[in-house]
Amino acid sequence: MLKPIILFLLLIGFYNVVDAQFRTKKTFSSHAVLQRNAVIPITGWGAPGEKVKVIFNRKEYPGTADQQGRWTIDIPPTPAGGPHTIEIKSADNGLTYKDIYFGDVWLCSGQSNMEWVLQNTENAEEEISRAKDGKIRHFKVPHANELKPAQELPGGEWQVLSPETAGQFTAVGYYFAQSIRAHNDVPIGLLNSSWGGSRIEPWMNNQVLSKKHPEYSLKSYQKKNNIDLEGRKKALQDKFPGVDENDQGMDDQMPKWVNNKEAEKWKKIDPSELWENQGYDGLDGVIYYRTYFEADEDIDLHLGTIDDSDMTWVNGQLVGQTNGYNVHRIYRVSEDKLRDGKNELLIRIHDTGGGGGMYTSKFATGIGDKALTDFDWEMRVGALQVNNLSNQIPNLIYNAMIHPIIDFPIKGIIWYQGESNAGNLESAYDYRYLLKSLIGQWRTEWNNPELPFYYVQLANFRQPMKEPGTDAWAVIRESMTEVLELPNTGQAVIIDIGEANDIHPRNKKDVGYRLALPARNQVYDEDVVPGSPMYADHQVVGNHMLIEFQQVGDGLMVKDRYGYVKGFSIAGEDGQYVWAKAKLENGKVMVWSEKVTNPVSVRYAWEINPFDANLFSLDGLPVTPFRTDDQK
Repeated sequence: MLKPIILFLLLIGFYNVVDAQFRTKKTFSSHAVLQRNAVIPITGWGAPGEKVKVIFNRKEYPGTADQQGRWTIDIPPTPAGGPHTIEIKSADNGLTYKDIYFGDVWLCSGQSNMEWVLQNTENAEEEISRAKDGKIRHFKVPHANELKPAQELPGGEWQVLSPETAGQFTAVGYYFAQSIRAHNDVPIGLLNSSWGGSRIEPWMNNQVLSKKHPEYSLKSYQKKNNIDLEGRKKALQDKFPGVDENDQGMDDQMPKWVNNKEAEKWKKIDPSELWENQGYDGLDGVIYYRTYFEADEDIDLHLGTIDDSDMTWVNGQLVGQTNGYNVHRIYRVSEDKLRDGKNELLIRIHDTGGGGGMYTSKFATGIGDKALTDFDWEMRVGALQVNNLSNQIPNLIYNAMIHPIIDFPIKGIIWYQGESNAGNLESAYDYRYLLKSLIGQWRTEWNNPELPFYYVQLANFRQPMKEPGTDAWAVIRESMTEVLELPNTGQAVIIDIGEANDIHPRNKKDVGYRLALPARNQVYDEDVVPGSPMYADHQVVGNHMLIEFQQVGDGLMVKDRYGYVKGFSIAGEDGQYVWAKAKLENGKVMVWSEKVTNPVSVRYAWEINPFDANLFSLDGLPVTPFRTDDQK
């Protein structure tokens, strides 16, 4: 017969297992923003057959877990407002989520310019200090990829906007939400599922790619690049026995390897070099670094840059976490987190592809007044990520970062991506078809054929052309403009705020403001022009071309003290373009060149960096790049 104390401990262990199983999807938690005026399905997991109920607004909504332990319970449409408390109970378990608001949820997706955090933007310090609107909230989906559609996100949590949290918000999403909130008192949730460097194909499901764009499908990609994903997975697991895609170093958001004594599983590592340079080529996933230091008062950890994201603990207490390989980490450790003698510093590094680890110069970082390399460091692999360049492979990001949230109601989508698809003319031209297919796919999966979808056209970048010509960035901008043929779409034109030497414009405020214009017009019924002026029509007048525009608001202006319109080129029947002269008259632009006697077509801002294009609306929006010819 078991002694009472042993029986008690066994029962405690049993119920802890049950508690660990009883959970909801990560997008449903305290501080969440849920879509107003929509049925909200709350999905979770428990024991098979477990009876579950949701308690909301003094009403109970029952459900039962299926044979896999999964349950879904709907709560009715609820108007904007909060805070609300929602309880979820079964016979043996209970969850309570507080400070929930109903408002509008916007999915923020794309590559690095969407992922770019507020703390790395223009006037960041000032903006962060006044970021106190608690009705703007943010959920960052961690980078992940899967060979098959996943049911749950790999992590993430809702954060309320404050000076302490704002720095890690998507900057474009933040300014978008700020612009909406300035005119509409509705809470805004930013569901940020973005990945720097990603192409568009990884965000699409393979059924759509295979049917509509077989040349861009997963099968075609694997064949073209001679990639065996399953074989690569096996090779990595053979190299690191017992390690798979699941992080062995974490348990319910808590680190398991604090004060870990399994010395044989920890290997020496240099904290100033990527691990690929130290014999771990091809290793992607979750890797833990640790070292020990002594301190008896508040101390700063200058960890430098880490590829890609980190969570950092001192003596098992979280002291900081950052997403972004380009961000310098400086974490303050207060005296109360320290102990006499040795203190353990444990860093969880999540690398999603390419180089991984800590890589700032050894002389630029340190613990207190000592360099990082003054300490002995060890590393241990927590999880393997199968695919190098996984943000390039069709379908895999969709499986892990979009499919798990298609049952989470949203108001609309904002999208900033395309740089990775602008590598050549063919890819840039095809982008119009791919983006239309992505919009159609996501609208189908969210069961809303009119789901708003607003996106950012690529900024000006690199050096301007010396002579008129065609490049992929001009073509992909045209592709994006063509997508406006779809209903409930909008485009933010930003050819005036880019940086020649940086693909990441630091001015994200204007991007967010312009991206919000179509939303304010179409979704929030504001009397604002939804976007930049656009080409409408043209006619030949002698040896001149007369261009008409639409969506001009109160009219057009030229940002030039002498009134000269720049950015045009013109061609005759031979199709050879030359730089053109132009002037604005009565809301129309007359374009000509002494070198072209019989003009056939014109182009405007038709290059990767149309730095001198100076035709704007009176509202300050740049005219959308265009061409009147239809050469493919």
